[in-house]
Amino acid sequence: GMEQYWKDNDTPAQERKALVRAAAFEYNSELTAGYFEIPGSDYEGRSGYLKEHPELIRHWNANNNPADDYEAIIGGANSALREIYFGIVKQHTVPGKSGEAAGFKAAGAFLREFPFIFEDTASAGKVTALGEWKRQPGKGKSSSVKANDYLRAKPFLDEFFQSLVPRLGFAGAWQWINANPNSALSQGVRGWFDKYGNQSGGSGGKSGFSSERGTAYRDIKPFMNWFFDVYMKEVGERKAWDWLEATDAPKAAAMRDYLKKYGDSAGGKSDFTPERIAALREIKPFMGWFFDSYMKKVGEKKAWAWLEESDSPKAEAMRDYLKKYGNKTGKTKKSIAYLKAKSWLKLYFDMDEEARGAWLDGKSDGAKIVKDYFDSYAGPHGNTQHSKDFLDSKSQRNYYFSLPKAQRKAWLNGGTADAKVVLDYFKKYSRVNRVEKKFLKSFPKLAGGTPEQQLRLEFWRQYFELSPDQRPAFVHGSAEKFGVFIYGEFGEQEQHAREQEYLRRAVGIGLNKRQSMYLYVKPLLDFYYKLPKGERALFSRLNPELEQYLSENSDGAVTGNKNLDSAIEGYFKLPPESISRSEWLRTHPEVQEFFNSKASPAEKAIRSVLDQYFRLPAGPSREEYVSQHPEIPAYFEQRRTERHDTEAIFDAFDTTDPRLTEYYESADDLLRAAEEKRRQLRMLALKKFTPDALEG
Repeated sequence: GMEQYWKDNDTPAQERKALVRAAAFEYNSELTAGYFEIPGSDYEGRSGYLKEHPELIRHWNANNNPADDYEAIIGGANSALREIYFGIVKQHTVPGKSGEAAGFKAAGAFLREFPFIFEDTASAGKVTALGEWKRQPGKGKSSSVKANDYLRAKPFLDEFFQSLVPRLGFAGAWQWINANPNSALSQGVRGWFDKYGNQSGGSGGKSGFSSERGTAYRDIKPFMNWFFDVYMKEVGERKAWDWLEATDAPKAAAMRDYLKKYGDSAGGKSDFTPERIAALREIKPFMGWFFDSYMKKVGEKKAWAWLEESDSPKAEAMRDYLKKYGNKTGKTKKSIAYLKAKSWLKLYFDMDEEARGAWLDGKSDGAKIVKDYFDSYAGPHGNTQHSKDFLDSKSQRNYYFSLPKAQRKAWLNGGTADAKVVLDYFKKYSRVNRVEKKFLKSFPKLAGGTPEQQLRLEFWRQYFELSPDQRPAFVHGSAEKFGVFIYGEFGEQEQHAREQEYLRRAVGIGLNKRQSMYLYVKPLLDFYYKLPKGERALFSRLNPELEQYLSENSDGAVTGNKNLDSAIEGYFKLPPESISRSEWLRTHPEVQEFFNSKASPAEKAIRSVLDQYFRLPAGPSREEYVSQHPEIPAYFEQRRTERHDTEAIFDAFDTTDPRLTEYYESADDLLRAAEEKRRQLRMLALKKFTPDALEG
């Protein structure tokens, strides 16, 4: 069959890879056998064996059950964070009866940032989801005692959760603890769990893994394995939990009892009380109709909105059930998130569009709750366009913010599809966008630019629609009436007056100077970036406010490499088409390499041909090479045409500019006078060679 086919067609490399894997497995199997030959009571011996063979731990971790890996990773991470937390508490504790309160207050910011660090500990039920203690810590004697006990037990707990549990599983780890009561590890772990593992208000969880629980766990484990690994995968999580809550099967009842006794008393699927089961049976038909019929018919948003506002007894009963049990089942996660965010969502939707964006970008707890809600549940039928765009651009924005700051701008303007998503999002919802809305709300007639800018932009729209040979005539016939001639020293005074008039309006409604300048040039800036790169230089040169803005607000970060960015900036400061630019490229080859990396395949091809052409000596060698590459004379002709068109268009603007008329007339007078003077001097010179006889 297929196995024989693969075997017959394996490459030598594939066969070698299989042999290496087999040899590695055999080696690790022998190491494992050696480990288990050491008596289980000899913990020090086994620990020493693992230190000599760390590859064995890697092998076990690679072949662990994913759930074991997850538990070990989460447990280890939370343990490390708790150590930091209590270190802050201890560092800031001061002498006195309530001295610990100062320590816990100092550590409050850390706990608010990592509110989950007490999961699966006795304190899990004492900390809110926002990282606040339900009762003020540090007032009584117990918190100090427990903190010190925890710090003393931590090395043993770390060994237990990070070494024993990943290798043996929780049941096996507790079997080892129970079988070796005299070892330091067993006494340290047992001392902590016996004192704190089952305190009321805590979560129990792994911290309450007593011998009694170990026995109960072993009895129910086969059924739990079937429930999670087989049945839940077959029918889905929601139906599986519904069945477990409602069935009278002995094994299911035993599992409910186990979860009720040892599960998370602060919440989770383990809270299977008779009261809850009765409430679920009462409300279940209505919930089925709500989720399976009504929500599909009207959509999630309308369904949840109706449920929140409805006065029907069934809707009220479902609301009560969700508030009481929803965060424990995991099946109605969105309902709980909505209830948590409801007051903030109402505040958000009561704002106008501009205020919403400003508030959502803030750092308040409410803004974070709403952003998290949008992030998790916005979709095709989401709450606002902003929430959907926020979700759609999440992965791209995460990548953008993962980059070093020096590289972000280059990536954002790189033209990739992902960069465009982020750029569009920023343009749509950035502070600048909100500022623009605020300005245009006060001055709606300035949408699209000032009247003078709009007139100029109309000229440029028509100009760029023409072919290069038609443009000089269009400049001669239309440039003056469109008010294009505002650039250069002659236009500085009028330009300054127009700019200040605009800035006074913008600053008058609370914008700063940079925001005002951006809004002033934005219509020109938008048009500029839509032009082909080869056309932009002329447009920016003849629109001085744009050229000034680009010069003042460009940080020069093109590549993220400061030295390379500086070299590129130096190149563009030199006159276009000049020898100095060519010399710059020769002395800064990294600039040419950068340009090459951005060149199209056609540009790279002609550049390669030209490099070879210029390496040949002038004469027959070059002529022979050109005969083989007709694209070379075609390229030179194209460049001559482009240069001629550029010169012609600048000449057209210069000769049409009405501000230069008197100077051209003066120049003409000077030229005519100079010509007359040259004629007279020439006649005087000729007179010296005229014979006297001819004069008579």
